[in-house]
Amino acid sequence: MLQRETDLTVMSHLTCIGATRDSMDSLLRDYMNQGIRNILALRGDVPQEIPDFDPTQGEFRYAKDLVDFVKSYDYFSIAVAVYPEVHQESPSLEADMDYTKRKIDAGAEFAITQMFFDNKYFYDFRDRAVRSGINVPILPGIIPMTDF
Repeated sequence: MLQRETDLTVMSHLTCIGATRDSMDSLLRDYMNQGIRNILALRGDVPQEIPDFDPTQGEFRYAKDLVDFVKSYDYFSIAVAVYPEVHQESPSLEADMDYTKRKIDAGAEFAITQMFFDNKYFYDFRDRAVRSGINVPILPGIIPMTDF
């Protein structure tokens, strides 16, 4: 609807946790029919209402798997989320950067960071990314303050 009724650039935040290839294919084809070309490929959060849910079981284990799948359509611009202060499930700073590189290498064209309050985290992340061979644009994620 936004795509048809506004001049805004639409970017779908597409999570893959628990998704099947068939359901993702159907959704991506629908996006193509609507002219939606931008995807933010995310793994997504583990459902809290399913206590024994295992995110590693399923057709898409990680965001990099979704990036690889979406890239095969040769239609979409793909972004991924990155974490200047390290993803909460990552065992280390190094492991987090390795996974970031895997998402980029799978076909992401740019990255958007998780929100941060201290610019030092962004600049440190960007420097580590360059040293790791990541050469795509990295956009700082911002969310405006709405309640003090």
